[in-house]
Amino acid sequence: AETLFNSSFLSVWLTLSNEMQLFISASLTRALLSERIPEDIRTSLINLFDFMERSEHPIQISRQILCQTSEKCSQYAKAFYFVDRWIEEEPQNIEAIETLTRLSSYLGLKKTIVGISSLLQKHDTQGFHEWYERLGLWSEALESYQKMDQTPKTFEKMIRCLKHLQRWDEI
Repeated sequence: AETLFNSSFLSVWLTLSNEMQLFISASLTRALLSERIPEDIRTSLINLFDFMERSEHPIQISRQILCQTSEKCSQYAKAFYFVDRWIEEEPQNIEAIETLTRLSSYLGLKKTIVGISSLLQKHDTQGFHEWYERLGLWSEALESYQKMDQTPKTFEKMIRCLKHLQRWDEI
C-alpha cells in the first residue's frame, strides 16, 4: 500500500481546486511540525513531498520545514535537496546557508563548502569572514581579518587562523 501512496496522492492532487490544495498543504505542514506524529509517518510524508517536487507538482510548504523535517528523520540527502531549493528561494538567508554548510559537512561534500565560500564573497554577506572560519577556510578568514580595523578581538581571530594554518613563526 505504501508504494502506491505517492502516485495515488498525485493523481488526486491534480484534480483538487487551488483552495483545497492550500488547505491540504496547511494540514500537512501542521502534521510535520507536530511532535506527536510517529517517525515512520513523518518519513512517508517527506518521501511524498520529494516525489511531488520531482513530479513537478510541489506541495506548497516551506522548504525550511521540509529540510528540518528531513534532517529529523535522518534523511540527509533529501534535507540537502530541500535546503538547495530553500536557498534558491532565499539566497541570502543565513539560516539556509548554515544548514547547507552543516549538511555539506555531514555528507562530506567539500566542493559544496568551497562553493558556499564563493557565494558569501559574491553577496558580501555581513560577517562573511566568520563564515570562512566555520567552513575551515583559514587562509580566506585570515585575509579578511587582515583587511578589517585592527582591534584586540580581530587580532585574536587572526591568531586563531594562524594557529590553524600552523604558521607559528607569524604568531
